[in-house]
Amino acid sequence: VHAHSYGYFQVNAAALRRRLGRRPFVVTPHYHPPWSMWGGQKRKTVRSVYDRIFARPVLDSADAIIGVSAHEMELMTRVGHDTSKVRIIPNGIDFSRFEPIPSPRPFMEGYGKKLGGGPMVLYAGRLSSNKGLEVLVDSMPTVLKEHPDTAFVLVGEDEGMKDVLRRKARKLGVAGSLQFTGHIRDDCTFLSAFAACDVFVLPSEYEAFGIVLLEAMACGKPVIGARVGGVPEAIGDECAGLLVEYGESTGLAGSIS
Repeated sequence: VHAHSYGYFQVNAAALRRRLGRRPFVVTPHYHPPWSMWGGQKRKTVRSVYDRIFARPVLDSADAIIGVSAHEMELMTRVGHDTSKVRIIPNGIDFSRFEPIPSPRPFMEGYGKKLGGGPMVLYAGRLSSNKGLEVLVDSMPTVLKEHPDTAFVLVGEDEGMKDVLRRKARKLGVAGSLQFTGHIRDDCTFLSAFAACDVFVLPSEYEAFGIVLLEAMACGKPVIGARVGGVPEAIGDECAGLLVEYGESTGLAGSIS
């Protein structure tokens, strides 16, 4: 049994099954540190109880622990686990989805009328509090001063941040350059968004890896990521992208421009 996501029911159930029988159990935690959790203080309190009482027995039940980045596994030492069980296997993508590179047409046909004809900065992922999106909005005035026709496009399901970002954009006078598509269910259109952009940005507070970075790079796009978690490992050292310090909107703006 191969279960994913630290602390979730399916992982705990698989660990229990391993203790009751001989079926091998492998876990990929996709670990997220408690200081970068969304969901409020109650969720963080529940998480602290889980970390103290349940985490070690669950991880000890695993025959192998697969980390998607070395940094993720370093963070997980705080909850305790047998490091001899750890194997680092970075996330991957199905490159057949990008051969040939997707056309920007499906995305532009659906959303292009709202964007104008200027450069496009793309983010794809959940619109949640730990994704650094307020930092991205804070960077907009500086970018727009140099490139006034730039469109900032956020693709993903809203988890409570959309109105916050809109209010911030209005306060900064850049609301007209910020576009939300919501969750794009059609895979062809979703991949087309990467092909349509000029640069992809992942300004998160923390990421164990960052698969969207690979998807953007597979479309031949430069990427910018916050220097957190496994993001530096995902971008690598092949000049495929830039790393900026988390929370520094000035540095992010400079990298975009």
